[in-house]
Amino acid sequence: MDPRLPSGASAGDEGEPSTEEEEEQQLMSQQLLLTIGAAILVVVALFFVTLWSQSQTWGSNGEASSPQPSAQAERGTTGGPATGGSAGGTAGGATTGPFGGQDMSTLLEENGVELSESIQVRVDSLEEQLSGVDGQVRRTIQEQLVNLYVGADAFGRAAQLQKEMSDTSGNAEDWRRTGDLFYNWMEYVGQESNGRNPAIAPIGRRAISAYEKVLESEPANRDVRTDMATVLLRSNDPMRGVEELNQVLDADSTFVPARFNKGIALLWIGRYNQAIEQFEAVKSLTGEGSAQYEQATRAIELVREEQNAQGSPSNSAQPPVSPAE
Repeated sequence: MDPRLPSGASAGDEGEPSTEEEEEQQLMSQQLLLTIGAAILVVVALFFVTLWSQSQTWGSNGEASSPQPSAQAERGTTGGPATGGSAGGTAGGATTGPFGGQDMSTLLEENGVELSESIQVRVDSLEEQLSGVDGQVRRTIQEQLVNLYVGADAFGRAAQLQKEMSDTSGNAEDWRRTGDLFYNWMEYVGQESNGRNPAIAPIGRRAISAYEKVLESEPANRDVRTDMATVLLRSNDPMRGVEELNQVLDADSTFVPARFNKGIALLWIGRYNQAIEQFEAVKSLTGEGSAQYEQATRAIELVREEQNAQGSPSNSAQPPVSPAE
């Protein structure tokens, strides 16, 4: 595991990010948006929409199931304050620490969705069942609540409840699901705001924290490290994201998600030609006819269109980011 990643035992020593640091992160994000051309933003948008479409939910048995249709789209709403109580009694409470920034109650209040009346009735019923139970019975009810929240696009509530379950079990798979749910919440908030919501960074830090807990026990988990790297790209730390992707590719140079993500990372820092190299590698690894091949082809086309529009010369003279072999 990357020695820079904080462990659970020492993470609290870092303290919360200051307001000044958060403002700097927001400015960095705005500067990136200003320096990246429209075509590049299309590539990034296509990429994250694809990730969004691959989101998973979990049933009461804890196993992955098919994505559910967007309840938010069906309601025709754009999100509002969270309502109702928190499953297990702490989802609405403050959560602080090295990845906290804003506490969870503030994040949920400002970036939650309003539950429909029928969903709220089901939530209340399940929360009532939680009273006075523990062990596997409690966990089964909590899993049902997580799945219910995901179906209602209430990813923040789902993530916080899943975190409670992870704190109790200490299980790496539970922490992976926690990271995935914070990831989904971050992406949902980003889509609702065209990537301009300042909550993206503190939500992303929570996803990173959860993924780091997985990597403490499973440092070779390439899927989790790749997902964490993707969150880093969205949390204004693209260089660290590249480092994490390089670590994955050093172990397995054929891992397509890491290749594609590295192409996206290189786009964010303006390394167009090196990004194209990664997308070409994706094409070679996947072959014609695959969805990944088509996506990489489209990405290359858009990057080259952007280069032509800007009259951009080769960026090979820029300080190199070592390409994965």
